[in-house]
Amino acid sequence: MSPEPSKADADAKAETKDVVADTTCENCDRCRELIAEINEKTAELKRRRDQMRIDDKDLSNTRPAGKFSWQGHIDQFQNKQTNLRALIAEAQTLGCQIPPDA
Repeated sequence: MSPEPSKADADAKAETKDVVADTTCENCDRCRELIAEINEKTAELKRRRDQMRIDDKDLSNTRPAGKFSWQGHIDQFQNKQTNLRALIAEAQTLGCQIPPDA
């Protein structure tokens, strides 16, 4: 007669099932691509946000409009956000797990 599995064994087995379930999907390759793009865009937006907060060239005061202007930075930031939202929407449609900081 074999001993009954402990609660820890049962929990470990349940975790293993969850991991297997999370890594087997119809769209895994596309999900991996999307998550990589989402992570890349998220990092870029964080970097741009930090640069705008620092504003080391004082563009908000010295170049509010025109080439290489503060408004240009805002437009770029908003375009990147729109692109990120589209990637997240596609990932959600495919059932991919979205990174929490995206």
